[in-house]
Amino acid sequence: MEKSEYIILVDMDDTMEDLLTSWVECLNRKYNLQVNPKEVTSWEIPPYFPSLTPFQVYEALVTEELWKTVKPIDGAVEYLKRLVEEGFTVRVCTASSPTSYALKMKWVMKRYFPFLDTRTQCICIHDKHLLKANVLLDDNYKNLLNGSYQGILFTRKHNKNLDYPIRVNSWEEFYKYVKEDFSKKL
Repeated sequence: MEKSEYIILVDMDDTMEDLLTSWVECLNRKYNLQVNPKEVTSWEIPPYFPSLTPFQVYEALVTEELWKTVKPIDGAVEYLKRLVEEGFTVRVCTASSPTSYALKMKWVMKRYFPFLDTRTQCICIHDKHLLKANVLLDDNYKNLLNGSYQGILFTRKHNKNLDYPIRVNSWEEFYKYVKEDFSKKL
């Protein structure tokens, strides 16, 4: 197997970049609140903002104000760039609305991941199990089920207590996993 035949899928939100922190901080600024991003440990964000409607919480996801502040997770840029430079096929897959997707591409991908072509290496898809690949790195274990790929759970606060067989705690661990898995397939 050639490295280019080994396909790596990577989720974007809270896997490549730290959406949660920016999202909470954006809502705090807009509504003069004091929610600590470190205290948000669940997938469900609205309960952490009881004074806001779910619409108010989620509408932030389609604003430039939010996406301008989103930063990469430690190691994401370095290790994704290494994988691309080493000849692996890397695709970013994200479940987003069209508006949010466009903002992610503009304010996150083009700024921090310019070595990935947003036209050919990024996919907006809700049913990730429809994609064919060797591995998928995601913070949502539901995306890891029933796919053609080996699912790898990226540890975040909201999934720490989930029992999942393959988990990584950093981008360096993911990089090492890919290198080892690829060498087994040679």
